[in-house]
Amino acid sequence: MLALLDKKRHKSGPRQGAEQVEKVWLVVTYARKDEAKKLGAQWSPTEKSWWLPASYSVAIDEARKLSFLPGC
Repeated sequence: MLALLDKKRHKSGPRQGAEQVEKVWLVVTYARKDEAKKLGAQWSPTEKSWWLPASYSVAIDEARKLSFLPGC
């Protein structure tokens, strides 16, 4: 039954051979979420946190300037 609902929602299970993206986790308040989105950050509903792909070095530098990285 759940598989049928997922199909209706256009969701599928983990793709075969799909690469995992290395993630840089951010500390973003709700009030500043739009700033994070402009950097290209994505929301992880399972982790309940914002993240950037590690390959986005320019965005990560900007996130550091905005104090979105833990320990900044």
